[in-house]
Amino acid sequence: MNFFAISGLINAITSITLGFLIYSKGKKEKVNITFAFFCLSVAIWSGAYYIWQISDNPRDAIFWTRMLMVGAIFIPIFYYHFILSFTGLLDGKKKSLIFGYILALFFLSLSFSPLFIKKVELALMFEFWPKPGILFHPFLLFWLAYAVYCTFLLAKHYRAVDGIKKVQTKFILWGITIGYLGGVTNYFLWYNIKIIPIGNILVSVYVVFTAYAILKYHLMDIKLIAAQLFSTVIVLVTFLQIFYAESQADFFIKGVIFFITLIFAILLIRSVIREVERREQMEKLANELAIANKKRERINKQLQKANVQLKRLDETKSEFISIASHQLRTPLTAIKGYGSMLLDGDFGNIESAKQRDAIQKMFISGNRLISLVENLLNISRIESGRIKFSFEPKQLTDLVREVYENLKKNAEDKKLYLRFIEPKQPLPLVIMDDEKIRQVAINFIDNAIKYTKDGGVTVSFGQKNGMVECCVQDTGMGVEPEEQARLFKKFSRGKDANLVNTEGTGLGLYVANIMIEAHKGKIWIESEGVEGRGSKFCFALPLADSATAKALVEENRRLEQKRQGKKSN
Repeated sequence: MNFFAISGLINAITSITLGFLIYSKGKKEKVNITFAFFCLSVAIWSGAYYIWQISDNPRDAIFWTRMLMVGAIFIPIFYYHFILSFTGLLDGKKKSLIFGYILALFFLSLSFSPLFIKKVELALMFEFWPKPGILFHPFLLFWLAYAVYCTFLLAKHYRAVDGIKKVQTKFILWGITIGYLGGVTNYFLWYNIKIIPIGNILVSVYVVFTAYAILKYHLMDIKLIAAQLFSTVIVLVTFLQIFYAESQADFFIKGVIFFITLIFAILLIRSVIREVERREQMEKLANELAIANKKRERINKQLQKANVQLKRLDETKSEFISIASHQLRTPLTAIKGYGSMLLDGDFGNIESAKQRDAIQKMFISGNRLISLVENLLNISRIESGRIKFSFEPKQLTDLVREVYENLKKNAEDKKLYLRFIEPKQPLPLVIMDDEKIRQVAINFIDNAIKYTKDGGVTVSFGQKNGMVECCVQDTGMGVEPEEQARLFKKFSRGKDANLVNTEGTGLGLYVANIMIEAHKGKIWIESEGVEGRGSKFCFALPLADSATAKALVEENRRLEQKRQGKKSN
């Protein structure tokens, strides 16, 4: 068996194997289907080429040369169909595709006539080489035209794509270049050009490269293909050797060799299949992980973007609240001041109880609005980092006593008692900002009065763990244990709070909590959640001479220097 016959056999086996493999991987994909038809045409051409090369008479030789032309006629048009499917140009190139199929069918109808192949005769080492008929020349132009056009479309597509598609296109371009250059070497002797078809074996490279690209650059698939092709060729060659046995002993030896080769080929293919399956599982897991990571990255980016937008909105909100609060505070202070002056008789006596009652309500409402505005301003300053503290050693009992005196009338109006229990001994000084702690004390005592129907409120003091404590005990509705933790959160109130006081905002305790935390103090609530037993709200501040107080003052000094530095810049 000569080299050219073997090259035809290898080309046929390669084409059948790859065509079936690609088709089985995507039976409904146009790319896979068109490639399978292309492989079929190459297989017909190569199979007939093999039989032609081993023919021993002119009649068989001319029949198989005409048969191989059946495959050759459809190779370019099937490949063109595949390229259009691969590049996505199928819809826009249907006319040229239909025209190509019509030409192919025309050539097919005359492929067994002398108009296509006249005869076979001796040419170099080939005993039966075909000679062209008159229709062979236009066929060759048709074959070359579609080959060149496919190459042009692929080169154009290569420049337009990237990623895996670019890699696929590159391999197909290499394949078509190598394959067609190898195939062209078959046609020189048709025109008495003394060049033997040494490149015929390169047709397999053409098919392999294209299949490699379709399989999306999967090296393990190619490894399996190579193993299958190698095994098939070796088994086939050893099987054919049996028919060339010269004696019974030679027949037996070649039969045993064939049997052993077959077993090893099966074992080789099985081992490669197992390796491919393991690799595919790993690739699948890796792809799933990559997809999950991309999703997570995309979600993180979206969250980051949303977070930036939320921060901007929050800054805008805080700025609006700050501006609005400043604008409201001035007229409200005036309303409160004039209300107080009217009640005190600075503008003359109030003639009727109805007038006094109306002014009293106006005064109380003004106070509530001022308290709300102060809370909003504090929240705005806190969230924007603009709140300032002036820490100094102070007597906590003196400050709370002033608050007690100012709110005593509120308790009397509700017919509640308000008791202030003086410490038995003077308590040590604490480190505090007068204005901020005054707001906390006002909030605690005022809330206790608001949420108590009967009984009253008691303010007491103590000293524990290097801190001075101030507690406000009421006999009101109480707070259930599960609600106590969330009372110090923004806009949070007890579930039954509206039944007692409908005007609360849920901001007072939130602001108080932040103020006490800024003082490195503690704030808490003690309550059984039982009506009549009330609640005890407490806060504690560090002693003025403690390490905590000194660290707090130093930290505040550094922050103030930092703010001053930013202003100067």
